[in-house]
Amino acid sequence: MARSEALNQQFIKDRFPFTVYSAEINPNTCEFLINLKNYRGQSLELYSDDIWQIITPTALYSSDFYGSDIANPNVASYINDLKVACHHLAGSQIAEICGYENLYDNTFIFDNGFIVRFKTTGDEYGSSMGNSVQWTFGPHTRGISNSFPYQMREQHLPLELTTSSLNPFDGVLDVSDPALVAAVGSTVVEVRCPANKEPLVAAYALMIVLENGAKIMVENPWSVSYTRGVWASQHFLEDIYDREFSQMYYILKGRCLVGFTGPDDLVQPSLLFEGGVRVDQFVGSTVGGAYPVTGGWSVTSSAGHFISKHQ
Repeated sequence: MARSEALNQQFIKDRFPFTVYSAEINPNTCEFLINLKNYRGQSLELYSDDIWQIITPTALYSSDFYGSDIANPNVASYINDLKVACHHLAGSQIAEICGYENLYDNTFIFDNGFIVRFKTTGDEYGSSMGNSVQWTFGPHTRGISNSFPYQMREQHLPLELTTSSLNPFDGVLDVSDPALVAAVGSTVVEVRCPANKEPLVAAYALMIVLENGAKIMVENPWSVSYTRGVWASQHFLEDIYDREFSQMYYILKGRCLVGFTGPDDLVQPSLLFEGGVRVDQFVGSTVGGAYPVTGGWSVTSSAGHFISKHQ
């Protein structure tokens, strides 16, 4: 197999296995860094100062904490639990990489059962929050950095989507809730981005209205992904809102909801629309965390009302 020269999923897989030798968080900034090496001495660095999750076989941790509140016993306990989770990542190897081939917002599956997910949303202050991947071997370095999703459309669009049976977020859900069942098969007629009533969760919620009257409300951090780019919950600033929203609306309108993927707890599934359009969600921790979990998602249809268990 010819080795990939661009830094992408295949480039990393061609140089497997990579083993974690350190994983750490900065409690003051919520930054997350994983350092890995392979047997050739090549280094790989996974970094985020945006939204990230560490999913263990028994719990979910995320960037939903504020280290400035370290005096709060709940915050201190949560940060300690995060450090323990990071410690358990050390020594494990990447078993699979899922998501767009160009490493945009990828999910990393480790051989000890841990999953690390990254999501780029930017923030309401216009800073360069995001995620990055860097490979180093001697004097040679290759890197990719993701900040605002709207900038990524012009620099390098999301490419082919890699899925895996090892990734629970890729599993197609066989939903039985009547409200969800009734929503599947109907097309999008309206899209709104109202201000989120929980501003610490995401700057904007996402409301999708379907032709049969069903209404989907996502108040978790979210992103709408397509081969032409990514639109995300926290980058709808006043100066770009109209342009960004109209682009996303154009992509979603008229598309049929075909189903859902993700773990069967339905806490943060992806919504799948025809043509490869998907809406991904990210929730806060499932272990109490530093703050009560807010946000969530719901579906109201002629068959009833579904609300996520996390609300």
